[in-house]
Amino acid sequence: MFNKNKKHKKNSEQKKGLKAGLIVVLVIVLVLGVIVANYKYNQTKAYVELVSAMNYPYAMSGASYEGNISDDATQNIYLTSGEKIAEVYVSKGDSVVKGDQLFQYDTQALQSAVDEATLGVEAAQNTLANEKTRLEKYNAIVPVTEEEKNPQPQEFQMSDAQKLPAAYEGDGTAENPYKYLCTEETLVTGAEINTWVMDDTHVVLEIRDGNVTSGELIASWTINGSDFIAVDDSSYWSVISKSEFYPEIDLPEEDTTVKYTQAEKDKKVQEQTIAVQRATDGVNSANAKLNAAQVKLANATVTASMDGTVQTIGDPNNPPTDGSAFLSITSQSGMAVSGYLTEFQLGEINVGDEISVNGYMSGSFSDATITTISPYPDENADTWTDGNKNVSFYPYTAVLTEADGFSVGEGVSISLNVDVDFDNTICIMGVYVRTDEDGNQYVLIDDGHGRLKKQEVTTLPTSDAEYVQVVSGLSNDDMIAFPWGTKGKVGIKTTTKASVFEQMGLF
Repeated sequence: MFNKNKKHKKNSEQKKGLKAGLIVVLVIVLVLGVIVANYKYNQTKAYVELVSAMNYPYAMSGASYEGNISDDATQNIYLTSGEKIAEVYVSKGDSVVKGDQLFQYDTQALQSAVDEATLGVEAAQNTLANEKTRLEKYNAIVPVTEEEKNPQPQEFQMSDAQKLPAAYEGDGTAENPYKYLCTEETLVTGAEINTWVMDDTHVVLEIRDGNVTSGELIASWTINGSDFIAVDDSSYWSVISKSEFYPEIDLPEEDTTVKYTQAEKDKKVQEQTIAVQRATDGVNSANAKLNAAQVKLANATVTASMDGTVQTIGDPNNPPTDGSAFLSITSQSGMAVSGYLTEFQLGEINVGDEISVNGYMSGSFSDATITTISPYPDENADTWTDGNKNVSFYPYTAVLTEADGFSVGEGVSISLNVDVDFDNTICIMGVYVRTDEDGNQYVLIDDGHGRLKKQEVTTLPTSDAEYVQVVSGLSNDDMIAFPWGTKGKVGIKTTTKASVFEQMGLF
């Protein structure tokens, strides 16, 4: 009895173990199925999400750039075309201290520069408005099919009354030809005639009064296949005239309206979207120039931004035109840092503003005062641009407040104190921005029809190395995709449903 119970218990445990094993196998199969399904799904559609969901404008708090230390602190003041000097207060060799007046601009010329820059803004805004209007027109286009765009002449179709009826008697021989009861409308096709010719068939095409076989014969056309020559299969022949019939073809009415297929419309919209982006860049650039001109007018009296000696000063009546400085102040007692401002920062950051400098090698830290901002962009700016050809960079110089620890030529990180408009600033991870073979930056976004499209953008660096500021080409309402991998291609279908891999951050 004891052995039977023991055996029964052992069998029960084996069954439980088997059942548990099956459950484990089923769970593994289910998990693998989910993974495979998600993998397949992941391979066919690109996940897109709102730009606003990834926007991190706080990356602009203290935008960071790169620069280099020099041992010659200098304040260089340049004159641009049209700027005139009303009065000069110093001479070459004079010692000056920070805040001393150096010279006075001709305010009339500065006002003219502001007026010219204002017109430039208006022109840029008009261009942008026109480009937006064109984009609206392209978006409003109702696409047509290829057939609707290029209608072809309609082919002639015989009516039932024109078609050759069946023969009412005969066997097609010379002695007993096929006889057809026709009307004045009856047409014989070239293909039918050629069949008679090939088969040496004899036919008589009759037109009788009342369209009955017993009616009086009005006209007839006898065709002996052996005596008739082949004709064009697509031709038509009139029984009443015994000659070729040329049907009137309804040609499509001339339509001068420009029509677009869906593919052509999409291409026009994409091209015009880029035109709007570039026009937007033009407005931003024009506003920056206007801002800079207004700042210069408001500060018509130029002062020294550092202690030093007037090293050079030009002739107010004949200022330099070779790009050299009109007035230079040098100081041998300090160090300076050189860097670059973008065209969008002109007017926002000015001579006299404070910046922060941190040495890469020494780890030294110091504040610095901007003493010079060149009005001329540097086409070979050695700065963090990531190949961005859409932004101009203007060199500037700043004098260090504390030079201890820094070394000449040392690379430094420069933090600019900028006011951030958090509501209208877009900062995204730099990995979402690519550069094409022409040097244009772009992102991939949903085109509104469930497909990825290329969108040109203009970016600037931020204080966070992972993020870039998008200054044009992208809005918070756009749906953006990761632009790398097998799905980072124009035309790929999009989805807002993230796969397991995307939820885990494994693009």
